[in-house]
Amino acid sequence: GDSANGTPVTGNIIKGPLSNALVFLDLDGDSILDDNEQAIRTDANGGFTIHTTATDYKIVALTDDSTVDASSGAVLSGVKLTAPKGAQVVTPTTTLMEEGGLTAEQVAEVLQLPDGVDPLTFNPFADGVDATKALKVEKVSQQIMTAVSSFASAAEGAGASESGAFTAALSSVVEVVKVKAEKLADPSAAAADKKIDFTNASDLNAI
Repeated sequence: GDSANGTPVTGNIIKGPLSNALVFLDLDGDSILDDNEQAIRTDANGGFTIHTTATDYKIVALTDDSTVDASSGAVLSGVKLTAPKGAQVVTPTTTLMEEGGLTAEQVAEVLQLPDGVDPLTFNPFADGVDATKALKVEKVSQQIMTAVSSFASAAEGAGASESGAFTAALSSVVEVVKVKAEKLADPSAAAADKKIDFTNASDLNAI
């Protein structure tokens, strides 16, 4: 899938570093790997490089039974993560951004990420990063995926396919984040209406 021609697109797939995830540049926005779209598998640290001459795309990562979360050693299958062009990391947080049409600032505020953390560039597993910030960012990432996985499992139990269940569960989280992001500029909105708490029963009920 990769070629030395064109501009290199590099980054890391992170939900914990995901090794052997399938990454491609989605040219038509359907999140499906087509014959004309370049793809490559990630390395042990979730890293990838794809050379491209394309100027309009989003980054998509798919996991299967050969994909391993290097932070836990567990296989992670049936997950789709996305990020906009220019992102240096593809994470659950960038997926909320891309799928919800939200800005980095909106997502950072709703998810209560540490000050100065850019969701599009911050890799909590990179060398030299602030350990306190890295822990908070990874905790949020794990909470997002726990919520999505829990609701997806329930949907699968009701007969949905693995991919369909994941998409539905993720869409539900995206919608709740979008609602809260829309209230960020509303001075009359309560603080709880502007932030998501994955340990809060009302937010989980909303999802």
